[in-house]
Amino acid sequence: YFSNRSVGFRQIITLKLNYMSPEIPTNLCYTAGHQHHIKLACAVDLISNFISQKTDFAQTVGLGGVLHSNELELVNISSANPPVVGSGMKIFMCLDKSPSPSTVFVATRYATYDRTNPGDYLLANSDRVLLSSGTFTYTRELFSVDEVLVFINQENHMIAPSNALRPFSDARDFIDNFRAEFTADNLHPYGVITEGEEADLLGQPAPDSNPIVGIRWFLGYDNSESHQNRIRMIFFAVLQDGRSLLHVTNSLDDAVIIEKTWPDFV
Repeated sequence: YFSNRSVGFRQIITLKLNYMSPEIPTNLCYTAGHQHHIKLACAVDLISNFISQKTDFAQTVGLGGVLHSNELELVNISSANPPVVGSGMKIFMCLDKSPSPSTVFVATRYATYDRTNPGDYLLANSDRVLLSSGTFTYTRELFSVDEVLVFINQENHMIAPSNALRPFSDARDFIDNFRAEFTADNLHPYGVITEGEEADLLGQPAPDSNPIVGIRWFLGYDNSESHQNRIRMIFFAVLQDGRSLLHVTNSLDDAVIIEKTWPDFV
């Protein structure tokens, strides 16, 4: 599934990726029992691939952004659906070509699904969407996985939150722009975060002095031959100081990191 760069991770004094044999099964990229919980080294690999494959886009348009917890509360409309129906957020990639340079952001929309068939997502009755207000770009000069890991660890840009839902029609042109930009890479430029996955990200232990305040997303790129949807979305919890949560508090174990595309990777 991933490139032959490996899946190991270690930390001595500074953050350092330790690549292992390419013979290691790629299912080691995922946490047992959690289909989309990806390990840090594999997440870095995907993000590094995007920067290498789409360098100008990552450096001038955008590599990622932030969804604040209060924005997520706006999207997660309470629902009285029967138990068979779950809920989550359908996250669309958007591209605004009107400024120079262009900007990339996400449109987040409430979604429901049948728990017996999680791949079949339905939109909620409300035709409202939250448009994030901006993104950050890749600012380091080198593209190695070690440099990318340092960037992920140090990135603390906190984008001002949006405070209102807008008609989904406001996002359609932006979604079409992103699809046109990456038509050779992705058929469906959006993913879904279920309510359970959102809880996994936001509910992780964090210091009282530096709580989790939202989700940071990055663009990734799958350069294997087995998938039509190469553009991935990588989600980290973001702390109050702006940094992404990479490790379990007071541990070197990986924190919860979610990897998504659409259709869901199976």
